[in-house]
Amino acid sequence: MIDVAVRVFAKRGYHAASVDEIAELAGVSKPMVYLYLDSKEGLFLACLCRESARLVAAFQGAARAGGEPEQRLYAGLAAFFGFVAGHRDSWVVLHRQASELSAAIAAAVAEARRAVMAEVAGLVGDGIADSGRGPCSTPRTPISWPTRSSAPRTRSPTGWSATRASRRTGSRCG
Repeated sequence: MIDVAVRVFAKRGYHAASVDEIAELAGVSKPMVYLYLDSKEGLFLACLCRESARLVAAFQGAARAGGEPEQRLYAGLAAFFGFVAGHRDSWVVLHRQASELSAAIAAAVAEARRAVMAEVAGLVGDGIADSGRGPCSTPRTPISWPTRSSAPRTRSPTGWSATRASRRTGSRCG
């Protein structure tokens, strides 16, 4: 039933999709859909939950394959984009349509994004820890951050320079 619902929601959009059509294509009765999922929104939330869990699982599975944190991050991101390319209907439901709907749906989408971002942040943190460098250390690439004396005095769009922001927050960066 969820497979059919994902396809129908992706093709028609949430508002144009009908529970009648989904039930018919899934080979169940409309009352059966309502018995299990309470409403059209409940059905859409079930689609969101399943598809976001599949996306996170793809990322996690690839990222946990081993190797250096940098390699794991690359593998996780490749799996993320591979999932998006291979599951277009899921992506349409997760990110194109969900943003236009109710607060409950927006919360489910936000949770899915947090789950992926937590995985990415964890891998980046592992990479920093494994490198033996702090977050403010000079990067390993030939490009280095400007020092205080060479940094131009510019203002960010919010009006805070990096130096002022670091003094305000007590950050060691800058």
